[in-house]
Amino acid sequence: AIRSMRVVKDASELAAMRRAAIITSHTFSRIKPLIRPGRSEAEIDRAIRATFARLGADGIAFESIVASGANAVLPHYQRNDAIMLEGLVVIDIGCSVGGYASDMTRSFPVRGEASQAEQKLLEVAAAAHRAAAAELRAGASMSELDEIARKVIEATFPS
Repeated sequence: AIRSMRVVKDASELAAMRRAAIITSHTFSRIKPLIRPGRSEAEIDRAIRATFARLGADGIAFESIVASGANAVLPHYQRNDAIMLEGLVVIDIGCSVGGYASDMTRSFPVRGEASQAEQKLLEVAAAAHRAAAAELRAGASMSELDEIARKVIEATFPS
């Protein structure tokens, strides 16, 4: 009975989910100017938490990931203690509003503008996302969607 109640959200639950998503989206906009060489991942993490609080979030939905340089390719990296120098920084964050969470990931070039190689990586990641999203349907498994995305990446960067 509880499981079926959780599937369909009422208006207040949808509003909390939307608010969490809006706060997370606005947080990305506010931290983007802070990303530059010499800044630490920890500084960005602190700015994320402070922005969540200022914008009215109840807290964080999960521990933030601020992964720059070589750390950007480590799944679920959470040390957030490196100094950003170059390359991309992958930021995976989410806040909580009324018990409902958001979860968003964005990548930014540390030097402000992506190199050709970084731009290619961003484009391939976006294409993989689009391909998986196009196949999203009720009953689709995460492993199926992951396989679809991986095929796009492997077609671009064969091993």
